Amino acid sequence: MVWELAYAAQSMAGMRPDRPVRESAQRLRVFVDGYGLTGAGRPALAGLLGRRARAMYDLLRRGARDGVQPWARIHAEDGVYWRDTAAYLDAHVPVWTAALE
Repeated sequence: MVWELAYAAQSMAGMRPDRPVRESAQRLRVFVDGYGLTGAGRPALAGLLGRRARAMYDLLRRGARDGVQPWARIHAEDGVYWRDTAAYLDAHVPVWTAALE
């Protein structure tokens, strides 16, 4: 469940490299509070955000390498976004964790 929520949180809260970290953290908190995630799921989610975005990037990269559609097209259009978003999310896990405490 937290794996799927990581994708939803990143997407719906608009957590991306061109957004200030503090703003992303606030948006994450609002999303997670609204969802109602409690307990150990909150720090677990903070740690999964980057891994989930990287999994998307890896899927797209493999699709591009193997010529599988729609992944190859999406990689060409958005591969850099997913790579950079994964790095951004991984770089700020302590901020995401603090926002969800």
